[in-house]
Amino acid sequence: MTGWLPLKPYFDEETVEGGQIMTRFSKGLVGVAMLSGLIALFLLSQTVRAEEFEGKGRLARLQRYLNLTDEQTEAARSLFGQFREQARDIVPQMREARKELQTLIQQDPRNQSQIEAAIDRITGLRGDLMKLGVSSRIAFREVLTSEQRQKLDELKEFVRPPRFRHQRAQ
Repeated sequence: MTGWLPLKPYFDEETVEGGQIMTRFSKGLVGVAMLSGLIALFLLSQTVRAEEFEGKGRLARLQRYLNLTDEQTEAARSLFGQFREQARDIVPQMREARKELQTLIQQDPRNQSQIEAAIDRITGLRGDLMKLGVSSRIAFREVLTSEQRQKLDELKEFVRPPRFRHQRAQ
């Protein structure tokens, strides 16, 4: 049967009987097992990292990550609660200002000075909200020990500038 084919067939009698197919299969299986092991190891390391931050909120994650004392946790809860209360007053004002801006933009004829005044109001409220957020973070840092502050600085979630999400005016 080898007369018309110049190459040796992949599955010839010698290969099957000699166990070479099993050897190739075994090498492939070992490769897949090693790759699976590496993937599992990576996922396990990510799971351990995620376990440090599981909880109901940012404070719970910070409490575990920084090993906060009960007093520090209560102080942080109070600080963050004050921020939320003050932000609750500003956010509805921002929504209203955005709706007003949208209305002013859609009017014919448009009044540029009113549009600019609405933009100034929105940016002022955003600035107030950012100031509140930064001041609460600074106050929280004052509650921490120097080691906890250093660990907090390594945590990108807390170091990044605050991002505010606003709902579009409908």
